[in-house]
Amino acid sequence: MPSSEIHALSERIDKVLLEFFDVLDKYYQCQAILDENLKSGNLHMSRARYIRGVTSISSLKITEREMQASTQVQCSGDGLETVFALMSDVSRHHTQTHTTDTLRKRNVGKSSNDGPNVNEDNNENGRQEKMPGDKKSNDKDSNKTKKQKSTCKDPLNWFGVLVPQSLRYSQKNYKSAVDACVELANLQLKMQKLQMQYQELLQEKNVLALAEVKVSSS
Repeated sequence: MPSSEIHALSERIDKVLLEFFDVLDKYYQCQAILDENLKSGNLHMSRARYIRGVTSISSLKITEREMQASTQVQCSGDGLETVFALMSDVSRHHTQTHTTDTLRKRNVGKSSNDGPNVNEDNNENGRQEKMPGDKKSNDKDSNKTKKQKSTCKDPLNWFGVLVPQSLRYSQKNYKSAVDACVELANLQLKMQKLQMQYQELLQEKNVLALAEVKVSSS
């Protein structure tokens, strides 16, 4: 009986090892992609600065108060089960959330003002009387939305309207580098999890092998 259990554990250990080396190969490939994107991004950035001038494309053109994250990293899970994912268009997500919250508050206010026993004619008159106020609130909300959309502009516009094509290539490379970083983090966590599984299975196999030796010697 112990021999069959040891054989089953050996097969599980082999599967974990094969999966580990498969993930490790993907990790090296993703790392090479990250290095290539960073090199290409830096090269295109140097070309753009050479074309437009060093002072035209520099940190002096960046206004920190106008900076707004277009991408965020979302973490889900706990410990080794953590998974990282990128959330693009964060600004648009915030705008939609703000609009939804505003509409929800407005509906709650209407429901609290309405009485339980009101005729339909009174309701229609009440709606007509509230229309100007609602229009003003809609105008305010639309102005806030437009203001938020205006701040969510492409960072390339900080350096002018007609920027060199090399600068656009540089931005594309850096975005790909961010994607590669998130993928590397997920692969590294997966390798750590497989490593723990391998150690647990190996320890369990050693315990069974030791027990089998004691039984055979006795």
